[in-house]
This record gives sequence, structure tokens and C-alpha cells, in this order.
Amino acid sequence: MIVFNRDVLESGLMLAVRTPDPRLSKAIRFTLGSFTNHNAMIVDHNTRGFLIGEAVAPVSKYTTLEVYESKINNDGCVVKIWRIKGLTPFERHEMSLSWQLHLDGLPYAVTGLWKLGIFRFVNNLPWRIHAHGVWCTELCFEAAKAVGRDPLPKPNGKS
Repeated sequence: MIVFNRDVLESGLMLAVRTPDPRLSKAIRFTLGSFTNHNAMIVDHNTRGFLIGEAVAPVSKYTTLEVYESKINNDGCVVKIWRIKGLTPFERHEMSLSWQLHLDGLPYAVTGLWKLGIFRFVNNLPWRIHAHGVWCTELCFEAAKAVGRDPLPKPNGKS
């Protein structure tokens, strides 16, 4: 049985998720040319402890670690955990705080999903493609941006 090692969890860890949903997940992966179709972030909530902050329909929310453990063990979900290089404990704390204050409860960009295909081709342009609501990767980016970090790959493939 796979579980999160709670002894080494820290806020600001990024989750790259591949869900087995046969329609939407596969469509997102195909459109983006990606192995995964969802991103989330470990948040050390000030009253609830470690949770997973994620953008899902209808609004961004917190999901318990146990829910993800069940998805991994029972539903075939694949989760890869990524650490943003060089984050200090203070920056990780600030990312969690940013999620709690600014990113929880935002509407998901369901009606803008067709625009995801554009990202595959214009990912490195200096402007943002606007949609009503936010996508999962955007929320992870916004949390990192709150501490002056940019976790997204650059044109040279480096972060």
C-alpha cells in the first residue's frame, strides 16, 4: 500500500498527477502532449495540517492526503512529487499562506478547457491566455510566484 511519508512532507511540494479517467484526463494529456493531466500542491494548512491544494471543478479546494492515497491504491492514479529547487522553509510557509488567502475557492476554467491546446504551442509566450476561471497548473504557478519563484520549465528545458 502506497502512502505519503508524513515525516518528510513539506509545504510547496508539487504533485504531477495522471488520473485514469478515460475521457477528460486522456483528452487533457493528448492536448498538452503530457504524461500527466493534473497538478496540485502540498499545503501546510494553519489549522488542518497537511492537505493537497488543487484546482478542480467547480472551485479550487483542499483534498486530504488519504483521498489521494486511495486514488493511488484503488483507482490507478499515478502521482509524482516535485520539489522546487532552493525553496527555504519561510518560502514554503509563504506558499501555503498564499494558497489559503488567495487561491482557495477560485472557479475552475471548465469552459476554457479547449484553450489548453493552445498552451502546447505558445507555452513560452510572454502573455497569458485568459479563460473564465483557473487551471490546476496556474494555481501552482501562482503559489510559487508569491515567493518570487517560477517553477515552470523554460525554453531551454531548465527550471
